[in-house]
Amino acid sequence: MEEDSPYQLDITWACKRPITYEGGELAASDVLADLEDEPVGEDEPPESGRSTTKSSTQTHLRRLLEQAVCAALRRHSITHAHISLALVDDAGIAELNESHLHHTGPTDVITYDMRDSENEAGIEGEIVISVETASREGDARGHGPFAELALYAVHGTLHLIGYDDVEADKALRMHAMEDEILVSIGLGAVYEGRKL
Repeated sequence: MEEDSPYQLDITWACKRPITYEGGELAASDVLADLEDEPVGEDEPPESGRSTTKSSTQTHLRRLLEQAVCAALRRHSITHAHISLALVDDAGIAELNESHLHHTGPTDVITYDMRDSENEAGIEGEIVISVETASREGDARGHGPFAELALYAVHGTLHLIGYDDVEADKALRMHAMEDEILVSIGLGAVYEGRKL
């Protein structure tokens, strides 16, 4: 992140198993070791190809998640944000899903608004993403796990901004905005073509 950025994004990896994808494998230690790399610039679109080394892969993933979250915040003129992004496995998100939302099994993303009140300035929250779900769904849809992770990061950020996807018309609006943001950072319409 840029030093003078109004956004603070903390990325933690709590996934016990590595992500496997067409370009290789990425483990928690690989991501955590590289979180202090130079920040991504606003005008640097993510590369669409797969990285071939762990160092470039972890840097690419961190930058991609930063770009996705910051693009969503900028698109909505958010002037201040502190967001924690936790990457977990299916077992970890299933536990949170059951204990906090009373749903059984894993899900893709869970968002926690950490503000004391809705009137509080800026955004403060935590976005928990299942890396295993992203890997599985991204590969099944042909765009890979990194684009799917970016989609989940944008989805969680939009929830923190105030979007809701419980009702069909609101879900359509939210998913259209996700794709608009992902197109703006060079990933294309990742959600497009899915069934609600």
